[in-house]
Amino acid sequence: MRAALYASVTGLSTSCTAGETVEVLAAWIDGDALCFVYQAPYYDGVLGLRHNTETDQYDEGPPDPSTFGQDVADFAIGEPLGTVADRLRRDTDGVHWWGDLSSELPRLPESARLRAVIAHSANEHLRRIAARAATPRHGHLARRAAGSDEWVLIAKPFNELWRLSGDEAAAADEEIKRRFNLASLTRGDHLHIVIEG
Repeated sequence: MRAALYASVTGLSTSCTAGETVEVLAAWIDGDALCFVYQAPYYDGVLGLRHNTETDQYDEGPPDPSTFGQDVADFAIGEPLGTVADRLRRDTDGVHWWGDLSSELPRLPESARLRAVIAHSANEHLRRIAARAATPRHGHLARRAAGSDEWVLIAKPFNELWRLSGDEAAAADEEIKRRFNLASLTRGDHLHIVIEG
């Protein structure tokens, strides 16, 4: 497992994904799993990943440790979270965990420096949330596709996106603006996606 842990951390610098932009703050072995605490440009905060070593990303027995470690670097740590972000679990130190978790989250190594970095990041995360909330946002609401009953609300300047039902989209403009903290709202019949090439 040490070889896989080493390969994961060193493999970030040669990652075929966004791994080279990730900063690993701590990495250790936790029973049958590898744990990583890291910061990534695609997430505003500190992330924690617990990845079991019994299977690879395809739920097959792991290959050799260096291949396994590189796969963790490339396809777990180095990839944006996608829908995983909706299921993150925050520990008491402010780390947002994902992966192979039990009811009890992994315990951080004893390190005052690590806890100071996490605390600073958590404070910055809260500051940026407050700054975003204070920034006027402008929304555009349209059907996802012509004739669809699914609506999409896109807010600028942060490119936030929410899916709304037909009933939610039928609400008064002032109610939608209040609910999503928008300074203005425009409506359209359906989204027009232009692909330039």
